[in-house]
Order: sequence, then C-alpha cells, then structure tokens
Amino acid sequence: MRALAIFFAVAVLVVGCHDSITAPPPPPAASVPQPLVIAGKTIAETYSAKCIRIIDGDTIEIVLDDATIEDRTPNIRLESIDTPETGSKNIPGQPFANEAREAVKSLCVGKVVQVHQTKVDRFGRPLAFIEVDGVNVNAELIRRGLAWHFKRYSDSDELAELEAAARDAKRGLWIDPEPLPPWEWRSKN
Repeated sequence: MRALAIFFAVAVLVVGCHDSITAPPPPPAASVPQPLVIAGKTIAETYSAKCIRIIDGDTIEIVLDDATIEDRTPNIRLESIDTPETGSKNIPGQPFANEAREAVKSLCVGKVVQVHQTKVDRFGRPLAFIEVDGVNVNAELIRRGLAWHFKRYSDSDELAELEAAARDAKRGLWIDPEPLPPWEWRSKN
C-alpha cells in the first residue's frame, strides 16, 4: 500500500513538472508603437509629396502624390529653424537669404520629399521636418550655416549643436561675427 502511495505521489509530481516544462510561455505584453520624434518634436503624421517651388529658405510648396497642381496643399514651413529674410520691393533682404533659398531649391525642388509634420502654425501652415534622400533638410540648413536653430520654438540639443558647430567653423551667415537673427530683422522692418 505504501508503495502504491509513493507511486501516485511520484506520478503527480512528474505530471506536474511535465506540464510546467511544456506549458507555453505567457503571451508578451502588447507593445504600443512609439511615436516618431525628430529633433525633440513628436511627428503627428508623415506623408510623401513632390516639392514644386521654394517660397523662401524655410518655406516650400508641395503637391501630394495623388494631387494635381490645382489641388496643392498649403505651403510647408520648416520646423525649428529660421532662415534669413529675402526682403521685399522696398526692403533689402538679409545676407545669405538667397543662399538659403538656393540650398533648399537644390535639395528639394522637383523631388519627392517626406513631410514629417509636427503641427500647424498660427498662419495655418503645416510645420514639418522635410527629408529628401535620407537628409533632414532643416538640420542640413543649420549645418551649412544658412539657418538659425529657432530656440524660441525648439529645445533640440541636436540642432543647437549643429548651429554651434557652424558658428565655430564660420560657415555661411556665421562669417559675420554678429548676424542679425530673422526674428529681430522682422520686428525692425
């Protein structure tokens, strides 16, 4: 009788261990996709478009892939940067305004760009980081010394470092020891 009790105890133990060895692991916790963040800004949406025109160094005009020119979307304002102002008929532009505009033109016009939109500005323009062939155009303008990191609206360490490096190397507008930021130029003009 004692042998039978030991047999059953061992059988229960073996079956119990077997079940724990062969039991499938619990399902992984559902992973929540993390939002895309560029230069500290959360991207609300990303879409492809064709750049058809440059308004100035920090504003482009696009057409969505499935739209005609007549159905173009609003101008896109480049997020977290500010480029020298081009001026008007009565007011001359800032130094390097044309260079910034030409840089954006050579990088974007006629190409399909990725628009990483963060939000819409007070004028109804989408704010976005523009990517072309893997290049962040916003960051590239700062790197080339053709734009300021717009710190009033961005606390990106990456963009601040790019601006500091351009200043130190005296690239582009940083050849001037004290270039006038566009937001100050606009308030004076």
